[in-house]
Amino acid sequence: MRSLKLLFMLLIVDCCLCVAQASAEINMQADFSGSWEKDYQKSDIWERKVQTKLQELQRLAEQRARRGGVEAGGLVMGGSDGTNVIDLALLAELISRHHTLQIQHNEHQVVIAREGDANLVCNSSGELVKTHSEFGAEACQIDGKKLTFKIFLPVGTVILHQFLLSPVGNSINLHTRISHPGTPSFELVQFYNRYKTSPTQRYNCKQTLSRGKVCNLKRHL
Repeated sequence: MRSLKLLFMLLIVDCCLCVAQASAEINMQADFSGSWEKDYQKSDIWERKVQTKLQELQRLAEQRARRGGVEAGGLVMGGSDGTNVIDLALLAELISRHHTLQIQHNEHQVVIAREGDANLVCNSSGELVKTHSEFGAEACQIDGKKLTFKIFLPVGTVILHQFLLSPVGNSINLHTRISHPGTPSFELVQFYNRYKTSPTQRYNCKQTLSRGKVCNLKRHL
């Protein structure tokens, strides 16, 4: 009888430990909130990524052409609707030019404010959230230190944003991928660091006709 009572008490302790561990995991959920500035030294340079992507596709197309496949340049040009990898690259550059991010994160939602662009908003519950509108559809989910947004445009283009918070929480790795049916995808990787004061003085910004506001890190001699 005493053995059964001891076993029962051990089971209760194990259950309490499981509940405590689950509560600790919930409390340890990543906190994305704060002010973030782009680390230009670590982030991809758009022009170089475009050049590398075109060279990669050209080599692949030439290899297939030698084997009797598609004509050289076919992979570069893209899908039957006229959308090509350059179009995707331009879109990636357009939606990734922000040199600062303002993020609010509480128990209800995560709101990512981007200058000159619409906010990215997701529920903090950890569940996959889907929304639909006349402009397309969107799905988002927060999973530990990873926050994912997937945007489906009516024309078939898909935009994927993945925000990955570093283990110590002082930097964000933002991976953006643009894809379209029949067209090679284009990817950009950017890094953001937390800041407490305005980083404006550390950047040279100019307004251009083709690319809008463009900012680069100042070089100190």
